[in-house]
Amino acid sequence: MAQRRRQAGAVAPAELLEFDPARWPAREWWESVTLWSAARHEWVKVHPDSPIGSMLEAMREERRVMDEHRAEMFHGDAL
Repeated sequence: MAQRRRQAGAVAPAELLEFDPARWPAREWWESVTLWSAARHEWVKVHPDSPIGSMLEAMREERRVMDEHRAEMFHGDAL
C-alpha cells in the first residue's frame, strides 16, 4: 500500500528565524519586534511546515524575544 509522503517544508529566510533589530528598523524596539512578528506570521500562513514551526511556536518565540529584551532593558541582564 502506498503511503502519502509529506513534502519537506520551505526554507525560511534567515531574517525570520532570529530577531535582529538592525534588519527591522523602527523608532522603538517593540515596533521592530512587531514588524518581525508580522512577517513571521505571514510566512507561517503560507509555509506551515517551515523551520519556524506552527503559528503557536512562532508566537512563543516572539514572546521569548520580547521578554528577554525587557529583562535586559529593565534589569540589565537576560532571563
